[in-house]
Amino acid sequence: MNTADEQLIRRYLLRQLDDHEQQQIEERLMTDDDFFAHVLLIEDEMVEGYVWDELPSTERARFEQTLLLTPEGQQQVTFNATLKQYIAKQPKAIPAIKPSESKSWWATFAAFWQSQKPLAALSMATVALLLAVTIWLAWRVGRLHAQVASLQTAAEAQKLQLEKQLDEAQNAAAQLRKEAQTAQDENTRLQQQLAETHGEVKKNDAPAVSLLALVLMPGSVRSSDDKVPEAKLSPDKPLLQLTLRVPEEEFRKFAATITLPNGTIIKPASLKTIKKASETQVLLQLPTTRLAVGEYVVNLTGIAADSTSEPLHKYFFRVSQAPR
Repeated sequence: MNTADEQLIRRYLLRQLDDHEQQQIEERLMTDDDFFAHVLLIEDEMVEGYVWDELPSTERARFEQTLLLTPEGQQQVTFNATLKQYIAKQPKAIPAIKPSESKSWWATFAAFWQSQKPLAALSMATVALLLAVTIWLAWRVGRLHAQVASLQTAAEAQKLQLEKQLDEAQNAAAQLRKEAQTAQDENTRLQQQLAETHGEVKKNDAPAVSLLALVLMPGSVRSSDDKVPEAKLSPDKPLLQLTLRVPEEEFRKFAATITLPNGTIIKPASLKTIKKASETQVLLQLPTTRLAVGEYVVNLTGIAADSTSEPLHKYFFRVSQAPR
C-alpha cells in the first residue's frame, strides 16, 4: 500500500475526512479484505505509537480527541500500556551458569536448574501474553466485522428508500402525462366540434364566428413549456374561448381574473357554467385583439350561496403568433 493510502487511513482514523472521503473509505472496507486488514494494522500502530510517545504532536492531540474517547480506544491504550510496563520490568539478560568445580554433579544440576527459573518464568509469561494478544485480536476483528455488517445494512436500507422515492416520482410523472394527454384530447375534440359547427353554419348561409378554443387543467404552478396549452393568434379567429375544468361541485357560481403578460389584470364580462357528472366546466371568452404574445394566468374564484367567495385554482396558457 502506498504512502498516500496510509496517510488517508490515518486521517480516517483521526476523523479528519470530509463526508465524501469518509463514504469512500467505508465502502472500501466492506469490499476489500486486504484494505480492511491494513486499517487494523495502522490503527494498532497508532495506539502503540501513542503509548510509547512516538506519535507526532499534531496526531497525538487529535488521537486524544477521537480514538482515546471511545471505549475501544481506551481498552487498546490500556492493553499496550500494561504490556509496556511488563516489558520494562523484565531482566535484561539471564546470567550465565558458572558451576564450581568443587561441587558435586547434583549440586551442579541444582545450580543449573535454579539459573533456568527466570527463563522458564519469562517463557510462560510470554505464552500467556501471546494468548491474551490472540484473544484480543479475535475480539477486535469480530467487532470491526460487526461494524461493517451494520454499515452494509444501513446502505441497503438507504437504497430501498431511494428506490421507493424513485417509484413514487415516476408514478407522479406518469399521472401528469396522463392528465396532459386528457387535456390535449379534449382540445382536439372541441376543435373538431367547432369545425363541424362552422361547416353547418356555412351550409345554412348564416354568419359564422371562428374561435380559438383551449381546455385548461388546474395547477398551483406552471408546468414545463411543452405541457402549457397554447393559442396561436390568427386574423380569421377573433375570439379565444377558455374551458376551465373544476373538480369542486359545491359552488354554483364562479368569478375569474386574467393576468396578462405585462402584469395587467382583467376580469371577463361573463362566465358560463356547465355541470357534468364528474366535474364542472367554466367557459369564458376573450377577444383576440386584446391578447398579446406571452404567458397568461387565470385565477378562478368560487362564490357560495351566501355570496362569500373562496379562491380555487390557477390555470396557465400561452399565446403565440400563428405563422403567416
